[in-house]
Amino acid sequence: MNEARLNAPIFLMCSERSGSNLLSRMFAAHPHICGPGAAHLFRVFSEVAAHYGEDELPALRRDMLDMFEAKFGLWQIDAWPRARREAVLQTQNSAAGMAAALYEAERRSAGRDRIFVKECSIHGFLPFLESVSDAPAYVFMVRDPRDMALSWLRADALRGGVVRAARQWMADQTGFVNSLAWLKGRRRLAVLTYEALLADPERVLAATCARLGMGFDPAMLDFSANARAEAARAHMLRNIGRPLMCDNHGQYRQGLDTQQIAYVEAVCAPLMAMFGYVPDLKADDLAGHDGFAALETAVLARDPWDKPQYLALPAAERQRYENWSRLRDELRRRPATRLAMAWDT
Repeated sequence: MNEARLNAPIFLMCSERSGSNLLSRMFAAHPHICGPGAAHLFRVFSEVAAHYGEDELPALRRDMLDMFEAKFGLWQIDAWPRARREAVLQTQNSAAGMAAALYEAERRSAGRDRIFVKECSIHGFLPFLESVSDAPAYVFMVRDPRDMALSWLRADALRGGVVRAARQWMADQTGFVNSLAWLKGRRRLAVLTYEALLADPERVLAATCARLGMGFDPAMLDFSANARAEAARAHMLRNIGRPLMCDNHGQYRQGLDTQQIAYVEAVCAPLMAMFGYVPDLKADDLAGHDGFAALETAVLARDPWDKPQYLALPAAERQRYENWSRLRDELRRRPATRLAMAWDT
């Protein structure tokens, strides 16, 4: 069988609620780049691929297509009948190859030269991506963790708040920095901040494109016109259907209180300085709490796990979230189920 390969793909390294959708839509507006909506196929199947035996390729293909069809992002090949997408996977014998085959089918359908892939926390599965990529390039974008935490807190469908966001930011940036040490000198690599992108989008995009071995196109600045259909599918994506919000930074000073800011800075301080983010508070300022553990307990007590505003979303949107999560959780549970059956036997 011929394993699918991605030719010079661009992979985005970025945390949730850090501008990843914005940058993805900017690149998708480039006339030579295909940037389909997020599908998270590489992330999900990197976790479970090893649990499919050689005799379970039909099940793997079925599960891959089920997850693809449950995604939130819009693709051109969504309009294809399922049988046509099944045919794309028939020549593939690995999870990575199947995901790559779907991305390649989308790129060809769009008539573009390169694919732009948005995934979350890709530092955790770089070998999985690299196994089906020829000359991949990477874009690393970071956002102020305090604004990221506020955005997470306000995100309807993301569970948790400031505590979970700060932990995720620190885990991701640590993983990304470690990955950059390996990527540097081996792969084309662009590094930018969300704030710099907002302040001077044309200059930052032009520099980013140059580092990726491609030319900047002014169409990248007019991304919102082509993103409205996707923005309408999810409340959390609504901003990508609007013109660039150049002042969308430093909002945490109005949205978070001193206790929450102190927590984010305490967790993220080791890497904030690396990216030029200056703490508002002194290093030992724990907002009146006697130790970090007491501060974390206080902030966590106020963080919502299930958010009331989630229930206010349209039923169809909530059903998409829940269906995707159910399918992902089923895939994660299957290995344990098979092992239990084997033990019983």
